[in-house]
Formats: sequence, structure tokens, C-alpha cells
Amino acid sequence: MRYILGVLLVFALLIQSGPQAASQSSMWVGNGFYSPKDFLEMSQSDKELYVAAQINGMLVATLWGASEDKVKKVNTCVGNMKGDTEQIAAIVTKYIKDNPQEWHYPLNMTMVSAMIGACPFMGGEKTKARQ
Repeated sequence: MRYILGVLLVFALLIQSGPQAASQSSMWVGNGFYSPKDFLEMSQSDKELYVAAQINGMLVATLWGASEDKVKKVNTCVGNMKGDTEQIAAIVTKYIKDNPQEWHYPLNMTMVSAMIGACPFMGGEKTKARQ
């Protein structure tokens, strides 16, 4: 009986905290593995592999609670580019070169900002990492 009450209490706390967490204006995002400088030093094939991997991660983000609407916007953005990893890598490269004031941010967040710049209909402001 105590086990059931404990499970119900945890469930109730999760339900209660859910809407509050969703309404916060900031969120935590991990630093990822690379910096914008690392990206500029990558070979072309490594750049294309990186952007393909990050896009794939974005496209399965609904599995971790991202809204279906946002993921569909990423899919539309990439679809408009015909999934061309060379083009996406060029967009990220240009964004990094044009925004040296952001080189201290992690590459995963820099790529999100570059994609929002390329596809403004994705919505939101260019994202900055929070630690």
C-alpha cells in the first residue's frame, strides 16, 4: 500500500510541475562536443556528417518531448534544401564566419541559430546556450 501511495505522490508531483516547466522562458541545453572553430577546421565530408547527424537528432526530438510542430518545421526547412548536406554545411560555415561574436557558444547551438537564419519560418529567436 505504501508503494502505491508513493507512486501516486510522485505522479502527482510530476503532473503539477509539468506546466510550470513548459512555461519557463529559458531551457537548459548541453554543450555538445564541438565548437564553431572545430567546425571550420573539419574536412568537408566531416562537416556534412556533422550536420546530417544533428539534423537527424532534431528530427527524432519528439521522442524526448519536443513539439511535433517544431520538428515538422525542421523537416520542412531541410526538405526545402532537398536534404543537401553540402548546402546545410555551407549555411553553418557562413553563419560561423559572419558571427565571430558567437564563437564561444557550442556548435550544436550555433547550428540551430544558422538554421533559424536560413529558415525563419522555424520560429523563435536565434538560440543561445545557457549553462
